[in-house]
Amino acid sequence: CYLRIRESIPSCILILAPRHITRTQSIASMIRNNKLEYQLWSDISTGKEERTKPVVIVDTFGELFNIYSAASVAFCGGSLVPMGGQNPMEPAAWGKPVFYGPSMEDFAEAKEILEKEGGSMQIASPDILGEKIIWYLEHPRELEKMGEAARRAVISHSGAAHRHAALIAKVLEE
Repeated sequence: CYLRIRESIPSCILILAPRHITRTQSIASMIRNNKLEYQLWSDISTGKEERTKPVVIVDTFGELFNIYSAASVAFCGGSLVPMGGQNPMEPAAWGKPVFYGPSMEDFAEAKEILEKEGGSMQIASPDILGEKIIWYLEHPRELEKMGEAARRAVISHSGAAHRHAALIAKVLEE
């Protein structure tokens, strides 16, 4: 998918954040097998290196939320196969359009909230993902509108955890 996107948009940077950073070396191997170069986030974020490669592998914990701020679009991994997906609200909070596959069981409510507002899109395959990302990157106003919708969805549901906790506390008191 990324190779296809780079054909249309050569300056496009891919940031991969594996669920398990212990997979960093196997992911690096896959990247090299596709004739791409990569850098580790830990080298860039500490100032050891300047970002010069087209692929960045996030090999640290706790930084993904802030990394989303630099994205143009986000894809929730683990969603094209039955793995349950990733949290789509994190990139949406930064006003980033969110794409994911059909397997978002672990985040079904968040997916529904984003889709209702128009801030996300389910795709069926890597080919379609590539097509959609290229289209949106070539249509910046539409990309911006989708991102704004994603942010609205998050804002409209802010405070939900507090409301749920208050409801649980009330039920426990009764």
